[in-house]
Amino acid sequence: MAIKVFVTDNFKELSKVAAELVKELIIQGLQEKGEYVLGLVTGNSPTGLYKELARMANTKDFDSSRVRSFNLDEYIGLPGENAQQRTIHPQSYCYFMIKEFFGLLNNKFI
Repeated sequence: MAIKVFVTDNFKELSKVAAELVKELIIQGLQEKGEYVLGLVTGNSPTGLYKELARMANTKDFDSSRVRSFNLDEYIGLPGENAQQRTIHPQSYCYFMIKEFFGLLNNKFI
C-alpha cells in the first residue's frame, strides 16, 4: 500500500482535506456494514477536522446517525461526585469532545 502525502497551505485547508478523507471512509463503511465506528483523539491537531466533519454531517454529506465513536483515553480521578460530573469537568477528554465536536452535530452519533 502506497503512502499518500498531502501538502496544504494552512490548517484550515488541511482540516478540509482530512475531513473529506474521513467522510469517504465513513460512507464506504456505511455502505458495506450499515454503520461505522470512529476512534477519536483530543488535542489541538484534530479540532479543524472535527469542525469540518460536523459541518459535513450537518449538511447530510453522510448519515451521522449510523456512526459510533469512542475516545482513546480519559483521565482517572477527576473531581466530581459521580460519572456525569467527572464527564463535564473542563479537563475531561469527554468534555473536550463535546465542546469541539459532538456539540456541533445536529444529529448526534449513536
